[in-house]
Amino acid sequence: MSPARVLELPVELFVEILKLLDSSELLLCSLVCRSFYDVIRRSLELQYRIELAADGMIDGPPDWTQKVEIPVPGACQAYELVGGVFAKSMSVGILPGSRHMISTWLPTRTNAAHTVVTEDLGVATRDFAIDTSRDLLVLVDADEMQGPALRVKVHLRTISKNTPHPRATQRELVAEIPFHIGSSFIQIVDDVVGMFFWVHGPGLIIWNWITGEELCIADRFNRALFVQRIRSSTPGRTAASVCNFNGLGTSTASVWFFRHCCPVGQLRPDMHDSQGKCRLLLEPTTLAAGMVFEEDVTTSLPYSLSLRTGTFNYSGYMLDDERLIGMKSMALADGDMTDIDVYTF
Repeated sequence: MSPARVLELPVELFVEILKLLDSSELLLCSLVCRSFYDVIRRSLELQYRIELAADGMIDGPPDWTQKVEIPVPGACQAYELVGGVFAKSMSVGILPGSRHMISTWLPTRTNAAHTVVTEDLGVATRDFAIDTSRDLLVLVDADEMQGPALRVKVHLRTISKNTPHPRATQRELVAEIPFHIGSSFIQIVDDVVGMFFWVHGPGLIIWNWITGEELCIADRFNRALFVQRIRSSTPGRTAASVCNFNGLGTSTASVWFFRHCCPVGQLRPDMHDSQGKCRLLLEPTTLAAGMVFEEDVTTSLPYSLSLRTGTFNYSGYMLDDERLIGMKSMALADGDMTDIDVYTF
């Protein structure tokens, strides 16, 4: 049947025929002629299928029966899951810091995993953070430069090639610190990089990684949970919200243009091992006060609950929009992760 004859059909019937095609075939059909393009573009159902495929997802309730074993061998210094990428740094022998990095783009229901291994980062690191949307790898140098004062150095690289990031004005961010760094934790939020560190006392440094501007350095924090977001402030300045944990409450101290807010817990029910099918729950869920929140917190957002039985010998779990990740029990026992299990939705 020619395109002209097909277009004589009612639009509803034509859409039913197009629903038999997969996303790539729908895109090809949209190139046949303007009429085909308009029908596909105006059909919310067909656009939904195309968008799902573009995100590596399929229609239907969560079904995490498909398991893929991803190798991440070696001793684990630090690891992170961001944007579907699992990255791990590995320390070797008695040398300080880590020079080794494994970055794995985890599988989806439609795409296989692929891994980039960097045997030598060119610098020994104590911690790292990634932003997959910008191919950004941030490395905290393990060496505290002495000179007239203690200084910390942060390197701005690409995840894919370990080269200086093209959007960064400076290859490295350097700041004086009031005391030696024992441990550190670094995060990226849009154009802001924040590093919390402690040993002789807590400290917090925040930069704009694109311009290289040092936005804040402070040592009045008990424990910074995370840099939550950035927002517009005075011209030429960047402002951010920093969640600061202090016992069961929150710090009320303010640092320059930073606004402190309550820490946000995960408003999602725990996943238990049992047998059953995915079901949609609409009733409110309450998180009791005590561990994180000072008062009960209730959410009325609907969610799907998927229950499954099995022997899961994991030391912990990580979760994102497309997969559940099981961390092997040996990871915390001897420092060797060996591999992780990825259950795709």
